[in-house]
Amino acid sequence: MESQVFQNLNMSGRNLRQAQLANANLNETLLEEANLMSANLERANLMSANLKKANLNNANLTDADLTGADLTGADLMGANLFGVNLTRANLTGADLRAANLTGANLTGANLTGAIWNLQTLFPEIIDPLQKGNLILIGCEYMEEENERYQKEIVELLKIIVRCLP
Repeated sequence: MESQVFQNLNMSGRNLRQAQLANANLNETLLEEANLMSANLERANLMSANLKKANLNNANLTDADLTGADLTGADLMGANLFGVNLTRANLTGADLRAANLTGANLTGANLTGAIWNLQTLFPEIIDPLQKGNLILIGCEYMEEENERYQKEIVELLKIIVRCLP
């Protein structure tokens, strides 16, 4: 399938709900506050894209390249991020509840203040000492799950570290 090219476009605030953008080239595209809910972005090139506060709820980003992308405050609840390259991506304050990050490359990714829960699937082994400057600090869990999962959360928080270069 031939890829669609939207490189360097300004699509901020656009309604792209359920858009079919598999294999699309969205390199350096401005998608700030765009609605990409349930969009298909499988294998899309989103390198250095601006996705600040974008709605990617339930989006399919399988095997997409988000190297250097800015996902600050993005809603990725329920998103499929299987095999995604998030190298040096900024996910500060992103909502990752129930997101699937299995097989994702988080080298140098900043997840400071990201929100996750026990339904969030992280890569099987998160070893920042072997994966570079992975930052997984300040993650929060939703208050309503506090009592039910308190022990499990404590165990998960033990893996949250900050590594210096």
